[in-house]
Amino acid sequence: MHLPTAFPASAAALLPHHPLRPPPLLRPARASDAPLFCRYVEGLCVSAQRMRFHGVVRGCTPGLQAVLCGTDGSRQVAYVATLIDDGGERLVGEARYVPDADGSAAEFAISVADAWCGTGVAERLMHKLIADAADRGIGWLYGEVLETNGRMLAFMQRLGFALSDGGVACGHGGVPSCGVLRVERALHPARPARSAPPSALA
Repeated sequence: MHLPTAFPASAAALLPHHPLRPPPLLRPARASDAPLFCRYVEGLCVSAQRMRFHGVVRGCTPGLQAVLCGTDGSRQVAYVATLIDDGGERLVGEARYVPDADGSAAEFAISVADAWCGTGVAERLMHKLIADAADRGIGWLYGEVLETNGRMLAFMQRLGFALSDGGVACGHGGVPSCGVLRVERALHPARPARSAPPSALA
């Protein structure tokens, strides 16, 4: 899904913030955000890159830029949290989901800049994804988390996510992904649980 290069004022919202920090702005991602995403990804520490991409990113390739900006031909919906400072606009967080082929479920991914962890940015981004997906009639949201990422697993639990049956995520061909857990949440409580397909996000 190609997100618009402009968005209505109602689509942007100031995030809660520390009194000594400027307030980030939450808005849809745009194709023109490619340079911002490159600086953001390359600025993440090695541990944060591994938690988000399940590996270390050595340079923001054109392919990764396309995925992050939503210009890769997928139907993803992406949001970013940004700041305006003396150096211009910069990203402090990003989140997205990609609907399955039938639109009944979607896979999400999220990351927040190291200095902004624990400030409420991740929570607002996830609440935005959940509300947006529910509004579009998506009934199930799921994602993959490294089993060593205890902070993310606790965060998911607070948001109402639980481990899927067996807890272990499966890669392509249904082969279990070592060290990766799948979390999921029903967006419409009456909807029964379902098996999620292999990961489609970077």
